[in-house]
Amino acid sequence: MRPEGAAAPLIVGHSAGGCLALAWATHHGADLPQARVRALAPITDLIREARGGLAEGAVLDYMGALPDEAPEAYRWEDPRSRAALLPDGFDARIIHGTDDATVDIGFSRDMPLPAHRTRRRLPLRRHRPGVAVLRRRAGLAGGLRRGPPSRHPTRW
Repeated sequence: MRPEGAAAPLIVGHSAGGCLALAWATHHGADLPQARVRALAPITDLIREARGGLAEGAVLDYMGALPDEAPEAYRWEDPRSRAALLPDGFDARIIHGTDDATVDIGFSRDMPLPAHRTRRRLPLRRHRPGVAVLRRRAGLAGGLRRGPPSRHPTRW
């Protein structure tokens, strides 16, 4: 519950963080109907991205297992699988650059958001690297999560 008079929260995430923001909305949007979510160039299909090794392997780094090895974890986290659970009228928006070469804008375009939610395309030259990519570049590969694949990082 939000204290009376407090501003509605704005949850913003970029790339994998956009995935987390959308997942948060599907799990908690009904509890905070005035909250707003802005997903910037989000990973919207964890299963397809993990199987395709897209986004420089960030999904597999984050999830710690392939979809066939941890189907429940993917169903819990995947925005595409949970899109129908967004509460009616919840303010969720996807903003994605048209020339993003890391997270294909096609994932945002075909995200099954209900009609009252919006998508916006913006000109973009490049996608900033996510935490998984930065960790890999720094020699810290091995996943962002600790523990077995059955643990769900966004289960609050």
